[in-house]
Amino acid sequence: MPARKAKPDPGLLKRAGEILGLPPERLLYETGCRPGCDGRRLEAALAELEAAVFLAGQGFTGVRLLPPTRRLTADLAAERGGLAYAVEVRRVGAASALCAGALAPGRVLAAKAADKLRQAAATRKRGGLDRCAVALVLAAGCPGEPGLLARQAYEGAGSPPGAHVCVLAAAGSGVWPPWP
Repeated sequence: MPARKAKPDPGLLKRAGEILGLPPERLLYETGCRPGCDGRRLEAALAELEAAVFLAGQGFTGVRLLPPTRRLTADLAAERGGLAYAVEVRRVGAASALCAGALAPGRVLAAKAADKLRQAAATRKRGGLDRCAVALVLAAGCPGEPGLLARQAYEGAGSPPGAHVCVLAAAGSGVWPPWP
């Protein structure tokens, strides 16, 4: 069954546009969601914008979209406290094992975090950045406390040094380990 088409929130587009220095009508295109993109790609693009807004709210500056390449790269780059970060974003949809309650939430997110942290770490290394992070953006209705989920995902991914896991959910957000 095809993914349901998400509807962009004008408030998210406006705020993300201000942070990224792009007009709202260009944002989706710049994330790689070209006209006619499917619902899953649109939801992934919106997750990237949510992550950009989250990072700005966490005190990051210079938040920017990284251009798509043939290599796997992180989605965003940003600075905080004199450190440059590569940030990979992963949307966790309502049909995932996490949201459907089929598996332990920490285990599900640990696997997703480990995979995406490798991608962010490669961008960090190639770009000479200081740290990396993965932002797991949960669909509405996914269970769990974001701070605890972030910690479980980070530890389940092997507690990689110089990396962070962020969980963004309707119930709030969490980061593990805390930003320096």
